[in-house]
Amino acid sequence: MKKKLISSLLVLCLAFSVGFAHAKSCEPTTFSNVPPATFECMKKKLQDYGIYVPPGSSGELSGKGVAALFMWDEKSNLTIQITGKPAIVSCETAAKEITKFVGECQVS
Repeated sequence: MKKKLISSLLVLCLAFSVGFAHAKSCEPTTFSNVPPATFECMKKKLQDYGIYVPPGSSGELSGKGVAALFMWDEKSNLTIQITGKPAIVSCETAAKEITKFVGECQVS
């Protein structure tokens, strides 16, 4: 499962790093049931992959050709809005990848 996540992120980030024109921002995606352990897992995985994630519960993450705003209510709700991405990657594809990523960090 971990290899699948890394593969998905790699494909997405490779597409981002090609240097295509950035499309307009996507609609925000909100996730519920994101406890502190899940949020910290997500931040660590992004940082390990080379994406800058600022400290705290909100801010702008960036790297590998993608930029996004995130806001977590420090309890369970996380909103992510892609603000920069290559035009060849649809907002729907980006949202699916984010959803997979959140699922990988869910604590059972």
